[in-house]
Amino acid sequence: MKVWKKMALPAMALVMLLVSVGPAGRASAVPSVPKKESRYFVAGDRWWYPLKGITSKSAVSKLTSSDKTVMEAELVKSGRNVYMIAVPKKTGTATIRMKVRYQKKSYTLKTRLTAKKYENPLSVLKFGKQDLTKKFDASSRYSMGITRTLRNQKLYVRLKKGWSLSHITVFDDKTSQSYENKDKITIKKGQTLNIWIKDAEGVGFNLVLY
Repeated sequence: MKVWKKMALPAMALVMLLVSVGPAGRASAVPSVPKKESRYFVAGDRWWYPLKGITSKSAVSKLTSSDKTVMEAELVKSGRNVYMIAVPKKTGTATIRMKVRYQKKSYTLKTRLTAKKYENPLSVLKFGKQDLTKKFDASSRYSMGITRTLRNQKLYVRLKKGWSLSHITVFDDKTSQSYENKDKITIKKGQTLNIWIKDAEGVGFNLVLY
């Protein structure tokens, strides 16, 4: 088990960091979105993409989706930042386009997004004496309603064919602990257990217990 203190970032801050930092750690010169990306989705998912340097929705125009039956798109301002939100509707691929006005110049941004339907990737998931496998049939997130510290709970994960385990973490906004499969885990109220996995094509996502 490895422990890093004060290293865990809130999910939104982590997304902003990954998207906004370019090669060798340099910040992107202009707003950008991934050229292409594949994700698994469940009903109600909203994929957030920060538009670095854009502080007003009026700086973004002609936001379109090539197939609204697969993916819709909208703009949201949160705090001082503007985000493009992709809303998957069904399995498929759609291209999102927009024009962005930044530092008196106009840029066209485009991203090709593929939505893959979520299906339970677990053959077995046991946490202590609880078998939680079926809890992930409809969603990649499950609330255990943790109200007190759960100590030394053995975690056992076995995935269906075509899936592989990347890593396991328990974190909050101050610490992050890394575990191996079959380790005994301690999780406190307010912490989240993330099981990071990927499919045969390398498309990854995480199963979340909290």
